[in-house]
Amino acid sequence: MKNNFCPPEFFLGANTPYGFFSIFNQLYTPGTNWFCHILKGGPGTGKSTLMKNVAEKASKKKIKHEIIRCSSDPESLDAVILTDLNKCIVDGTAPHVIDPTYPGISDEIINLGEFWDSKALKEKEKIIIPICKENSRLHQMSKHFLATFGYAYNEISRLVQETINLDKLNNFCKSNSKKLIKKISSENKNEKLRFISSVTPKGYIFLSETLESLCEKIFIIDDPYSTVGNIILQNLRLHALNLNYEVISCPSPFLPAQHIEALLLPDIKLGFAVKNQFLPQDTFKSLKAEYKIIHTKRFLNKEKLLINKNLIKFNSKICKEFLRESSNALFTAKKIHDEIESIYSASMNYSKVNKITQKLLHF
Repeated sequence: MKNNFCPPEFFLGANTPYGFFSIFNQLYTPGTNWFCHILKGGPGTGKSTLMKNVAEKASKKKIKHEIIRCSSDPESLDAVILTDLNKCIVDGTAPHVIDPTYPGISDEIINLGEFWDSKALKEKEKIIIPICKENSRLHQMSKHFLATFGYAYNEISRLVQETINLDKLNNFCKSNSKKLIKKISSENKNEKLRFISSVTPKGYIFLSETLESLCEKIFIIDDPYSTVGNIILQNLRLHALNLNYEVISCPSPFLPAQHIEALLLPDIKLGFAVKNQFLPQDTFKSLKAEYKIIHTKRFLNKEKLLINKNLIKFNSKICKEFLRESSNALFTAKKIHDEIESIYSASMNYSKVNKITQKLLHF
């Protein structure tokens, strides 16, 4: 999708130490003036291609929208949110199963599985079932690796929390929040949740271009342990919400129910992101927008940190090893999924899918 319009890209589901963590309930609010088209159908039925076509047209027409990528395959889409039109299109299949809440009023199902040749697929039953099982086994293996990562990650957090100078950190958070977010917004805005990173077949990736698409000024919080950064972001978040700003909070895929790793304030084009030890070193180096670095080691007690240095280093090594193995399992699963898609694609009547696409492109 190469054009001059750059929509923000996020995930609405992430692979985490606690399994697949979904925030697809953030997609739209049933019963309001939103409408959601829910795509059903197996692999290779054209769901992602359909959504890419919709996103392509929205970009060309400068219609405000968001692209939701798939954590199991970042090249594929899970959803497109047409913000200006109060409309969204989503892949409603596992692991983020979505069904209509108010069918025909707020949402509808579009079953692309109607357009495959069931007879042709049945003839390939002995090929399809074993590779589907292998794909599931690899995803399960990835989950086990991430679960082990989670134990070591939580231990690092516990050890680092013991070294934080809370008085110094709290004073910084208070003054920093007031300095950066001053004016009260005239409207009471809502908070949105979005993942901006995920563990994928390509490794642990952070969608840094999204920062630039929404923010003109960015602060990178250099925090190898992801602990101090979360405290800074939580304080900024509460301050922005109290001043009625639109807030986009991005949970960490490592501790999604408790930690956030990025905070975006589109009203004032201001963004914050945590740079942890698991991200590639060049993750934020390509940013063209103005950015500053907040160093977090100044909030840690050096003597206490030194006592736990070897244990933190040991757990960090475990984390990196198991994070890599989790991505490797997803990479192999993706290759198998591509095989499954090719089988289903050969059995699809895409001329009928194209008719559905054309209907959804009428905006």
